[in-house]
Parts: sequence; structure tokens; C-alpha cells
Amino acid sequence: MVIGGMGAPLFLFLAGVAVVLSAESRLRKTGDFTGAWRGARNRGWEVLGLAFLFRLQSYILSGGYSAASLLKVDILNVMGPAMALTAIAGRMTKRRESRAVMFAALAVAVAMLTPPVRTTSLLNWLPDPIEWYFRPSPGRTNFTLFPWAGFVLAGAVAGVIIAGARDAKRAFRVQLGLAAGAVILAFLAY
Repeated sequence: MVIGGMGAPLFLFLAGVAVVLSAESRLRKTGDFTGAWRGARNRGWEVLGLAFLFRLQSYILSGGYSAASLLKVDILNVMGPAMALTAIAGRMTKRRESRAVMFAALAVAVAMLTPPVRTTSLLNWLPDPIEWYFRPSPGRTNFTLFPWAGFVLAGAVAGVIIAGARDAKRAFRVQLGLAAGAVILAFLAY
């Protein structure tokens, strides 16, 4: 069951890695720091748009069974805004080390804020389809920004580390270190 539950977290984690690697690649090609991170941010919003497009397709193919199903929050609905947030945060500093620390701090903040966000009455005024992005609602949301956006931000930390490995020898050491860290983290979590 441990492995079976890792699909969604791994998908979101790898999206965070991809945000950073994409921005870093574009930065190397163009030299435009702001444009590189803007492109990554826009990709996050594109993913959110695709989430709604997939939901519309499902609605049409089901014969218009339930209009409320158009607003259901699923993994892409969370991944898109989380990627955009990651790119916005990545653009705030040009130093890789500072960026990694910021991504890590944001990932921890998302994890720590999850219980208060789920229980606070301060979000009660939000329309239900917006509230579903913050708090689970049976049948209306499988994923929420809290805690799932934290996986994207944690992946961005790994992305910064991977992007910093310029030569093959260093890349191999980084990969070994990340693999060892993953095994240790999985063991401690178990």
C-alpha cells in the first residue's frame, strides 16, 4: 500500500522539478531571467486550463450528467496553480541557493498550514467551488492546494539541486544523493 499511494505525490513532485528545469533551460538559452520564469508561470496556468477542458470533455461525453461536475477539483486543478506559484516564487531571487531555501520554506509552510486551513471558519464565505481548492468536500474534490501544492514546491527544491549539476560527474553525485535521501526519507516515513 505504501507504493500504491505514491502516484499522486510523485506526479506533483515531478511537476515541481519540471518547473525549475524548464525555467533554467530557457534561462540558459535566452539569458532572460524574467522571461524564463514567466514562461514557467504561464505553463502552470495552461495546466489549469487543461484541467477545465478535460472536465468539460468528461461532462459532454457523459451526456451532461451533472453541471456541478464541471467545477470538481482534481489533481490538474491543484497542479496548475501550484506550478504558477512555484514559478512566481522562483522569479523572486536570482541565486539558486536562495531559491532552494525559499521553495523549501514554502513547502513546509503549506504542510504546516494545512490543518488550520481545513478547520478555519474564515473560508466559509467563499463560494463552494473556490472553497473546494482549500478544503476537501466529499464528491467535489479529491485534491486541495493544502497540502498537495507542497509536493510541487518540494519538487522545485530537487529541481534547483539538479539544475545546479553542470558536469556529468557532479550530476551523478547529485542523483546518488537524491536517491539515498529518498530511500532514507521513505524509511523514516514508514
